Amino acid sequence: MDPNYSRHSDTKIWSDFKEGSQEAFSFLYHTYYRKLYNYGYSIADKELLKDNLQELFLELWQGREN
Repeated sequence: MDPNYSRHSDTKIWSDFKEGSQEAFSFLYHTYYRKLYNYGYSIADKELLKDNLQELFLELWQGREN
């Protein structure tokens, strides 16, 4: 993960992600996975939640150009 992304705007990170930057994707994953997990933990089964989060990030990566 590129530590410099923490200094960039959300617009720059998202733009880089859409252009295929694996570093931007990694930054997004590491920044938001735990937050999403903690939120979902209160309303969903732990294993189902993990599967759904993985699916979410996979779909984001596959559809990044749209």
